[in-house]
Amino acid sequence: MNHSYPEEEEALCRKYGPDALKTACAKKVRKGYSRDVGLVIYFNFFVIFDDAQKQIAGEFFLDSTEAARNHFRDVFVLWGSNVCWLWQSGKVRNTIRRAPVS
Repeated sequence: MNHSYPEEEEALCRKYGPDALKTACAKKVRKGYSRDVGLVIYFNFFVIFDDAQKQIAGEFFLDSTEAARNHFRDVFVLWGSNVCWLWQSGKVRNTIRRAPVS
């Protein structure tokens, strides 16, 4: 495949990422888990540069996970080496950190 990295990957992420997160959240909400547990969604899109990840996360992660915010204690998205802590007890947290390496 002949494509330009990372522009093409970023475009695909922006195009399909929001719906992928919304679908993942909706599936977990339907399962009726206790509100005392946290939700971690693995965002299995291309791992692109950290700065681009943070920009993309800021564009749609909160909106795309809002359906889960009142159904779980915490909502996280794990993308590559970054953990995005989006919701805590139904309130916006929106913190992005590099995941610890063990």
